[in-house]
Amino acid sequence: MNRRAAKLQDVYRCFEPKPLLDPAEFEAFYVPALDTARGGQTIDRFRLSLEEACAGLPFKAFLMGHSGNGKSTELTRLCRDLSGQYVIVRIFNSIDPGSFKAFDVLASIMFAITEQASKSVQDGGLGYQIPDELIQNIFRWFSPASISQTEITGQEASAQAAIGLAPDSWWAKLWGLSAQIKGEMKYAADRKKETVEYRLQRLSSLIDLLNQLIDNVRGHANEKQKDILLIVKSSIAPG
Repeated sequence: MNRRAAKLQDVYRCFEPKPLLDPAEFEAFYVPALDTARGGQTIDRFRLSLEEACAGLPFKAFLMGHSGNGKSTELTRLCRDLSGQYVIVRIFNSIDPGSFKAFDVLASIMFAITEQASKSVQDGGLGYQIPDELIQNIFRWFSPASISQTEITGQEASAQAAIGLAPDSWWAKLWGLSAQIKGEMKYAADRKKETVEYRLQRLSSLIDLLNQLIDNVRGHANEKQKDILLIVKSSIAPG
């Protein structure tokens, strides 16, 4: 989608049925009247609820609808409007909808928060690196013996270098861990039964680690008068 149609007969040439996620595309092609036609300013009500929430009180909401009705595009508008108040962590699940496990969802959230926090303020992050002790605990939960053999692709190595990660640092190891776990999620049906059972038995400790991570990043965000806004898109449920 890179141009508008000048005539009705040319609409089909310009139409691309995907959400407006890129800020430049959003500014170029978003039409506010479409949200009104869908039946109301749902996202505006979300924003109002976020503004009314007391400091430190979590706010949760669900946005459901048929595929293609504009949910993701409207969430892009919400992110744009709240970018000055929140570190926005947006997750598009790539897990196997037929065989995912609870720890896959938690891991997706954990790695997304870590990655977003490490980005520069200009890119919507905090320029913040999680303390090594917490990274080590996350690393150990996912069986470090197997992670040590993880191969880092050229693209991932470049990304590490871009943010100044030493190859043998815990942050570099966490990037490798993230790559391996994301790969597991896509082919969860092939994962060893013993691995799944072992992780499910330790699920409560992963929840504790995720809570520690959120508290740690939120504390740093609060110092900059911001909070965390976590948006998870799932294709597991209808819509």
